[in-house]
Amino acid sequence: TEGDDLSFVRTIVERTVSRGYFVVSGGARGIDAAAETGALLSGGSVIEFPAVSINERLEIADVRHAVESGTLLLVSAVPPDIPFDAPYALRRNRYLYAMSEAAVIAHAHLEAGGTWSGACNALKGRVCPILVRNKPEYSGNMALIRRGAEPIDKSWDGDIRGLLTRTPIQQKLFDA
Repeated sequence: TEGDDLSFVRTIVERTVSRGYFVVSGGARGIDAAAETGALLSGGSVIEFPAVSINERLEIADVRHAVESGTLLLVSAVPPDIPFDAPYALRRNRYLYAMSEAAVIAHAHLEAGGTWSGACNALKGRVCPILVRNKPEYSGNMALIRRGAEPIDKSWDGDIRGLLTRTPIQQKLFDA
């Protein structure tokens, strides 16, 4: 259920933020918004690649305040006044994954949507480790795990470094 997914995200974000990680998000309603809010309320920081124009995001008082306080960075590959563009919204996934030490997927729909395609592309390109909620009733999540994503559940402690086996090159980057 959506409530269960939101609870999962809040727990994971609180733990990862407590370990010094920040949240990289697409700024979408639901899971993305919960992750961002959770990070900010936990004293963390957020980098957001919004699908809508940056100017539109800055019209929201809480967003503007977070930007002004230095806890939220809005980043876009298009000018700040460009409205929502579906192709850009999908393409921006590559920025989300490229900026992440690891990506956490709460719920991916099997072979549908931006979460699925972004995670599959990141796995294929080995962009960053993909951590997926181990929930058997989510067929998309199980398919991502079969493709090489790391399964996690609500008991995960948020320690990205302790969870993953990295290639020597990845380990050098994390140790730097």
